Amino acid sequence: MKTDIFKNVILLVAVAEHKSLTLAAEQLGCSKAHLSQQIKKLEQQYKIQLFHRTTRQLKLTTIGESFLLECKQAIKLVEQAELHLMDTQNTLSGTINVTSVGGIFGEKYIAPAVISFMKQHPDIKINLDFSSHHQDLISSPYDLAIRMGPLEDSSLVAKRLCTYKPTLVASPQYLKHYGTPKHPKDLSNHRTISGSITRWQFLREVKSSTRSSEKYEHVVSSILSSSNGHVMLSACEAGLGIARLPSMYVDKSLETGKLVSILTRWNQTQHPCSVVYPPGQFRLNRVKAFTDWLTEYVPQS
Repeated sequence: MKTDIFKNVILLVAVAEHKSLTLAAEQLGCSKAHLSQQIKKLEQQYKIQLFHRTTRQLKLTTIGESFLLECKQAIKLVEQAELHLMDTQNTLSGTINVTSVGGIFGEKYIAPAVISFMKQHPDIKINLDFSSHHQDLISSPYDLAIRMGPLEDSSLVAKRLCTYKPTLVASPQYLKHYGTPKHPKDLSNHRTISGSITRWQFLREVKSSTRSSEKYEHVVSSILSSSNGHVMLSACEAGLGIARLPSMYVDKSLETGKLVSILTRWNQTQHPCSVVYPPGQFRLNRVKAFTDWLTEYVPQS
């Protein structure tokens, strides 16, 4: 009975991904009629409708989408268990799929760590994705992700690689034309360039009998939004607006005078850079070893 359920789950995933009985049947090497019958049996067994059927395609119902997500998670756990059995204790080999924040951080810190790890373990292959697209680690093929900023998904296990301090910068040309903000609240009257973080936190010490610090949060309404740090930096240097970037991105531009640091009396909240991965009983040795390597290599570099 349990074997039949697992087989039907495989069929369900194939039909849902192809949105076509014909294409799914071709992939699975079975007849369209058999596939349709099995899906109907699955619906009858649970007394739910998994698909909306039209003459052209099949589309999952809301409950069908929820069921599919859990099925994919179950299949991934089985695959991980199988890989775990084949994972040797002494020799690290196989493929590690990594999605990471790109830009200067990815190129300067993550890429060298990857290269160094692979030199130590020549049987390892790594697929490194710098697309900056926020991947769902539960349903995606990635083994781990490297993310900057506060983590929203509390279901993931996180290990901190380092912390970084955002720096508020603008070009001299921009400040000459639009003026220099004196207080974070002045940013509402300025053109801003933002990444994924759209709430900028500010803190400064004050000499007062009633309080020792002042806090302010600016909700960004940007003229340009990009997850790529290179794009944000170039736009800021071109005078498009004020940007908030990690110091590692802007240090050189500050030294050459292409950018000017503003609101320097206000300390901006430091953010973590973390390596995250799904929780689970099984973790491949190669993934664990690579995670440990990152947590030692990045802080040192």
